[in-house]
Amino acid sequence: MRNRLKLGALALILLIISGTMSACDKKVSDVMGDKASSIVSENISSVKDDVSSIVSSDGEMQSSSFSSSTLISSNAIKVTGISLSMTQVSLIVGEKKMPIVAMTPKNAMNKDEVWTSSDSKIASVDKVGNILGISKGSCVVTVTSVSNPGVSAKVSVTVKASAVDASTNADWRLKLVNKQNAIDDSYYVPIGTIRGIKVDSRIIDDTEKLLQAAKKDGVSIGLMSGYRSISYQKDLLDRNVTERMNQGMSYKNALADALISVAPPGKSEHNLGLAIDFSSSTSADLNESFQNTPQGKWLKKHAREYGFILRYPKNKQSITQYTYEPWHFRYVGVESAKKIEASGLCFEEWLERK
Repeated sequence: MRNRLKLGALALILLIISGTMSACDKKVSDVMGDKASSIVSENISSVKDDVSSIVSSDGEMQSSSFSSSTLISSNAIKVTGISLSMTQVSLIVGEKKMPIVAMTPKNAMNKDEVWTSSDSKIASVDKVGNILGISKGSCVVTVTSVSNPGVSAKVSVTVKASAVDASTNADWRLKLVNKQNAIDDSYYVPIGTIRGIKVDSRIIDDTEKLLQAAKKDGVSIGLMSGYRSISYQKDLLDRNVTERMNQGMSYKNALADALISVAPPGKSEHNLGLAIDFSSSTSADLNESFQNTPQGKWLKKHAREYGFILRYPKNKQSITQYTYEPWHFRYVGVESAKKIEASGLCFEEWLERK
């Protein structure tokens, strides 16, 4: 039944083409003579043959993938060349640029394009060609013709550390954020998602390796919190202050008490996307009891192997200005994590002596 409907539709198309082309043939004959009319007639026959070839002698469809593109002549003009307004792009992390594309010939039937990056961890590109610097390094971005995949053009991309990083520490993994060192909304964080939480996309691979290694050892580790925007951090602090005021504290005392465990906006490592609050499968509460869970014990022993350090250790509150948080780990990279843990210093102390 479906094939008959398709056959009927094709017959209708053929009739329309025949009628339109025949009228066109007559008009050409009137104006330009029999020779021009003969050329038009040949083209009409070609189109009819293209349509007729879709249907077999017994009336069945020869291809289930028939579409309107089937009616386009095999001689349709395709893209033969691509030129770009820039073949080399230099970006800082968070910066975006878009090359202008020109395809030849100008009368090509389909000028759709596809963009790809050789390393999306260094620079990503969207479907219209916006190239975004993600992390320091080099890669190649390619634009390819959809109608003629053999035709493409390339952009060499170099990404440098962001201006914010360069003014403090060239290594984004060692960016210090605490109550004395803040970031603002201009600080760019490339966001990715792992196990339902947002983090800096550059730490996803090592985080996944950590979770898989723990699972292999029979320990299931949960992820409670990762990246927080500065506006979210402000709301979080406000809620904690309000809770304390509802318990009878003055605003001044409530704020002072809340700041012991909740960072001000822009002064939380969660704003960097490099901090993760881990949890156990039996308790989602973020408290000191986490240190006694299989998850807490495993992280204390192995987190450094995957680039994480216990950010707020015991007996360091006078320096970190935060109470002991056995669930809160900060990504600094594998090499630095091992050095920090071996030193017995907290992050601030280690950076100062580095």
